[in-house]
Amino acid sequence: MADTPLYALIAHESSDWRAIERHAVGQIEKYQRRLEADLTETETAKLRGRISELRDFLRAARIPDDIGNDEQTEFGSNVPLY
Repeated sequence: MADTPLYALIAHESSDWRAIERHAVGQIEKYQRRLEADLTETETAKLRGRISELRDFLRAARIPDDIGNDEQTEFGSNVPLY
């Protein structure tokens, strides 16, 4: 199972996965809004790292045919996620 790609382990149409994806997208958007504040370099780096980790997770979960598709998400976000 360690060699199985993440996307192969996910039931992409399940309500559980959709809830996880919605949460991750919401976190990315929240962190991006926080980046607009006057933050220290360390705080900025931490937020950028969190955003990067969430995007990496979402990218790993995508079905390979979907990679590179920059269409708007079903959640109405214009945030390029993956």
